[in-house]
Amino acid sequence: TSLDAEAFINEQESYFGRVNYGYDNKYLITATLRADGSSKFGANNKYGYFPSMALGWNITNEEFLADNDAITNLKLRASWGETGNFLIPNYASIGLLSSYNTTFDGNLTNGIAPSTISNPDLSWEKTASFDLGLDFGFLDDRIYGSLEYFKSTTSDLLLAVQVPSAIGFTNALTNIGEVVNKGFEISITSRNLTGALKWTTDFNFSTVDNEV
Repeated sequence: TSLDAEAFINEQESYFGRVNYGYDNKYLITATLRADGSSKFGANNKYGYFPSMALGWNITNEEFLADNDAITNLKLRASWGETGNFLIPNYASIGLLSSYNTTFDGNLTNGIAPSTISNPDLSWEKTASFDLGLDFGFLDDRIYGSLEYFKSTTSDLLLAVQVPSAIGFTNALTNIGEVVNKGFEISITSRNLTGALKWTTDFNFSTVDNEV
């Protein structure tokens, strides 16, 4: 699918497949595979492949909780997946030419010289995310909430780095570096009064650790 009116400036092509499976409303699985191609990247890495998977276990529907009236909902879930970023200028992986003024035999003359460095290996920036969570509800959902641990890792960042000016350029776009974000989230809600007068209490707590 073309992202621009001028097809030759930037084109993107994507393929997507998903499989869902559930057993007895207890065990749930979703698997996805996505392939994305962009004309913005180098000739050696036009395509990026991004898998993902999600698992769920409805513990509430297990037989050992069948006679438990206190636990309304209890679900354990985990997910992992990758996504890609292609938000870079058009022709960023190609060595481009620009016009420059120079002198020839004492006269001002128009000339052409390279203005960017070619990088045929320039590829997708990838973000891998992992999430582990527990959803719960007690006493007919008078108290409910969730506990979560998350970790997100962005690798092969698309960054313009400085290069020695002796080669004729000052920077080059490349895949470099990694950023990691991880932490915990807790959310609890209680419905204290549910009649004509309603009163609810919300509690949220989270931590985030960032590393570059």
